Amino acid sequence: MEVDVRYVRSGGVSIAYQVVGDAETDLVFVPDFCSNLVYGWESEYWRPFYERLARSFRLILFDKRGTGLSDRGGASRPWKPPWRTCVPCSTRSGRRAPSSSVPTKAV
Repeated sequence: MEVDVRYVRSGGVSIAYQVVGDAETDLVFVPDFCSNLVYGWESEYWRPFYERLARSFRLILFDKRGTGLSDRGGASRPWKPPWRTCVPCSTRSGRRAPSSSVPTKAV
């Protein structure tokens, strides 16, 4: 699978993201500690996981601010919940942005 990394501006920095699959339902995968969109596809662990998700969903992957291919930004930036960082990615892709009331735990 070819890695097509795109960028969107959020709070003055560029956030790297990728959209994989073409299913009707979006799934935004929020990485935990750190990520890298290029190296994730080279991983024997992450690649099969991403491919399985992309068969059932339109998978949106992104590198959080300061990780992977996204800009580092200023150190004094206020903290944002992870799903707020990905809002520009989902709106850029032509879908409705997720609500800010997204649960923090899987249900």
